[in-house]
Formats: sequence, C-alpha cells, structure tokens
Amino acid sequence: MSLKQSQGFYQLSIDQVFKAAEACGFNPTGEYFQLNSYENRVYDLFLESENEKPDHVIVKVYRSHRWSLEAIHEEHEFLWDLKNDGLQAVAPIRLKGESTTYVADNMIFTFFPKAIGRMPQELSIKDYTDL
Repeated sequence: MSLKQSQGFYQLSIDQVFKAAEACGFNPTGEYFQLNSYENRVYDLFLESENEKPDHVIVKVYRSHRWSLEAIHEEHEFLWDLKNDGLQAVAPIRLKGESTTYVADNMIFTFFPKAIGRMPQELSIKDYTDL
C-alpha cells in the first residue's frame, strides 16, 4: 500500500462522509456522531425526515486496503442471508443498482439502518442463558 493510497482514509473528513451520503440519495442535516470502531470509521448521520425514510443512517468507511471489495460484498450478502432467514442481523442498505457499497476517493462507504442494541456488560446471566 502506498502512502498516497492510505492517506485518504486517515485524513477522512466529515465533509467527505456527507458527500458520499448525498451521492447515495440520503439527505443529511449536518448533525452527526462519530462512533467507536477499532478498524474503520463509523458515523451516525442525522437525516432530513422524508416520508417513510429513516431519520438516521450509520455510515461505515472501511480502512484502506484491509479488505477487498469482493470480501466486503461477501460479508454483506451473508448479513442479508441471515436477515432473510429470520435471524436478528443488521444488513447494509441496498443502494442504486442493489450495491451495498459506494466507492469515492479510494474509500469504500457502506450505509446501515440504525439499530438499537445493548453492550455485553448490560446483559444479566439470565439474558445469556436465554440465548
């Protein structure tokens, strides 16, 4: 990986995230939260509420050259398979042309619906045994 190829990810600006969201048909308000992630950059974007569209979208920007686009698509299809089989999985939003990724500035963006979960330390012993 050359320095030039990796700089985009490490110098990612929120403006680039907003531009990617707009290019994919979302209408961000300008309000966002950066979420914790060890490997990638993840943002909770607030959206203008329109009809039945969600008022939030989670944007995941994959770290450069960590995964191939093919591997990412395979992971996304697995999530869709789990969801379609009735399991509680959060699958990425399908964009124009049914793709789950958007590539800009040598970075891969994926958009997920916002899902509410719990931290493992919030669960009791009973919660674990009920799984």
